[in-house]
Amino acid sequence: MKTLYSKILRGLGVPVILFVIGLLIINFFYVGDQLKILTYNYLNSIARQADGRLSIQVKEIEELANVLTAYLRSEESINAPTILELLDSLLVAGEEYGIFIVRKPWVIEGSIKGNLPSNLRMRRFDDSDDPNYRHYLQQTQHRSTWGHIRSEANSWQTSYITSFQTPLTDSNGIVAVRVSLYNLVKNSLTTQAIEQAKILLTVLEDNGTRQTLLLDAKSPDKPALSLLDMSHKINIPKPVDNMNRQPPSPPDITYIEDPLDGEGQVFISQLSSHLGPDMQFTVLLPTEEALVYLYKAKLVEVIIVLIAFLGLLLLILVISKSIVKPISAFGRKVEALATGDLNVRFPETDSCLELNGLSHNLNQTVKRLKKYFSDLKRVTAKNERINSEMNISRDVQMSLLPYRRGQAQFSDIDIHACIMPAKEVGGDFYYFSKIDQDRLALVVGDVSGKGMPAAIMMSVCLSLFKAQSANTPQPDVCLEKINQLLMQEDTEQNAFITLFYGLINLSQGELVYANAGHNPPLMVGKDSGVQWLDQQHGVALAVLENARYKTHKVKFKRGDILLLYSDGITEAHNINAEEFGEQRLFDCLSRYKEMATAQSAMGCVQNVLSGVSRFARGQTKFDDMTLLCAMLKEESEERQRITANRSLDDTSIDISEWRNLTFQHQIAIGYDIEAIGKVMKLIDSFCQDYRIKEPIAADLCVVADEFVSNIIRHNEVSEQATEIKLHIAKQGDSAFMVLEYRGNAFDPSKPWVLDMHEDGHQQQEGGRGIYIAQQIIDHIAYTHSVGHNVLMVEKKLHN
Repeated sequence: MKTLYSKILRGLGVPVILFVIGLLIINFFYVGDQLKILTYNYLNSIARQADGRLSIQVKEIEELANVLTAYLRSEESINAPTILELLDSLLVAGEEYGIFIVRKPWVIEGSIKGNLPSNLRMRRFDDSDDPNYRHYLQQTQHRSTWGHIRSEANSWQTSYITSFQTPLTDSNGIVAVRVSLYNLVKNSLTTQAIEQAKILLTVLEDNGTRQTLLLDAKSPDKPALSLLDMSHKINIPKPVDNMNRQPPSPPDITYIEDPLDGEGQVFISQLSSHLGPDMQFTVLLPTEEALVYLYKAKLVEVIIVLIAFLGLLLLILVISKSIVKPISAFGRKVEALATGDLNVRFPETDSCLELNGLSHNLNQTVKRLKKYFSDLKRVTAKNERINSEMNISRDVQMSLLPYRRGQAQFSDIDIHACIMPAKEVGGDFYYFSKIDQDRLALVVGDVSGKGMPAAIMMSVCLSLFKAQSANTPQPDVCLEKINQLLMQEDTEQNAFITLFYGLINLSQGELVYANAGHNPPLMVGKDSGVQWLDQQHGVALAVLENARYKTHKVKFKRGDILLLYSDGITEAHNINAEEFGEQRLFDCLSRYKEMATAQSAMGCVQNVLSGVSRFARGQTKFDDMTLLCAMLKEESEERQRITANRSLDDTSIDISEWRNLTFQHQIAIGYDIEAIGKVMKLIDSFCQDYRIKEPIAADLCVVADEFVSNIIRHNEVSEQATEIKLHIAKQGDSAFMVLEYRGNAFDPSKPWVLDMHEDGHQQQEGGRGIYIAQQIIDHIAYTHSVGHNVLMVEKKLHN
């Protein structure tokens, strides 16, 4: 869980931390730009606030003038007390205005101040009033307006002027409310927020010239509007041309070196009043004040970012915990399941829908696994019972066959037989037995189908043959009686049997036989070639109830060989789905007759098995294979039999001498079946170099293929057992093949027994391959010492 936490923190927390740090660094890289923006926004808001206050005062003055104008326009006569009452009702405490009213023939002039007695006086209009009257009247031009700013007696003044027509005459009257510029703006700008700021007023005088005034907000009791000489202050921006409108966009912030009083100033804002007189505010702030404000803003910004970061980190931890907790519980359940605990149940959680779905699926999987293992135990127990029954069936079936090794020990005739079932039990069978002193019965049969039904039918047929041949040795009559008995049995499965029954008369040198639909045998004559016994044969057994069979006779002299076989030999398939066929079987016996110097029944069987093995090259056997060979011995061959039918137990080579051989062809391969192809190439190269005949080369390939593949399959691979070394050498008329490898002991030199007493698929290690290889080679030797294995085989090159 800690590991998962750390992964989540590294995956989410670290990028967030780096992002925050990078954000702060970038933020401080742009301090200059931020100084301009933040400071401008700060003091521009102050200027706008001041403008708002100024607008209120301007509206009050305009309202005062407009009320007086309305009164004077509507009344036929005027008096000062009424005007004073109007003024008192409109004045704000503390405000002071100058009043100049002309309504011919009267003039009202003076000053008024809230909460103080006014000094207004009413008099008749005279020539001294005419200049002011015409000046104000000219400015109004029949509409209300603010007059230009002018300096009078060290005081800057501005006026709001409105004109009207008197009700009795055609002359125009005026109302002018004069106000001190200082009094007008000081209340608007005397706020705590701009105590450190410098306020400049740029005004437009009556003569059209612009003047810059400094407002001392710290001393509101003094007339602190002082005129400045700005000719050398070149960094202060020029006021806008039209002072009656607001600038369309804020001006840039400008830094001014020592503009007024020796302190560095930051020019912040220009703001023109659009409601009052023609003037423009310019706010200047000392650099220190601007930086203090900026640093405060930055500090608040950093605190907010840190708080947001801590909140995000806390959120990550909470989310990661909600994810890690169910995952950890899930992992513990998976570990328990890996140990084989099928009682585990994966928890379901609402915090993660994906895990919830996975838990549900795994719970269903565990449930199915429990059911599967329960069924597997039941099936395994059932299979064990079946296997046990099959072993018993094998034993019963094989007990009907003569001699476990299939090697008959007769003085006058050499017999060798071999049977290889495709399944645990099969339908092929063979039988040989002496009926009397001169006659020997040979039988090879094949039951249709495979497995247990064929094995049962085979046992029945063989038992019937043993019983009938003892009383009725004639082949045709014996087959007819067996067929009648089989037809009386329950044959709902439509099983039938092909059978060849031969009777050898040793004294007369004659073979009498009858064939019930079986493959025609081959006969190898000593003084003639190979021929088929392909006379017309009858129908298979258990097909027709009244089937008749015909007896045939053929000479069988000493030295002749008779080969009986089942269709599993001729129907063996190779990798290209081609059948071995009768022609290849014929050619195989022809080559054996030409090559073998000492012929024997075992040698003939070995030759056929070698040919079939080379052709099939490890392809699965789909049918039982059975061979039975009989050779009538010559009178002088009794002593030659031991040489012809050699035993692998009689090892005539000394394995300790293998290092003395000269090996020019060697290879080392890994424990990989695919590497056997390299071994085949090495053997081909060896045979080409020494011009070894193709059949012998094929035998060497079969032997190497079988031994190497069995070593790869049955040896345990370890750090020491990583490769197999193959050495091939020619010495004299023999080829020597040496396999050197490390690992557990695996001795293929011991005599291999291949019969139905062994499991057709799971015999002793090596199976049919070792058996066939032993039939091909001439000698074999094996040694094992401290994990080191050496296997040496010899193959004669002259046969």
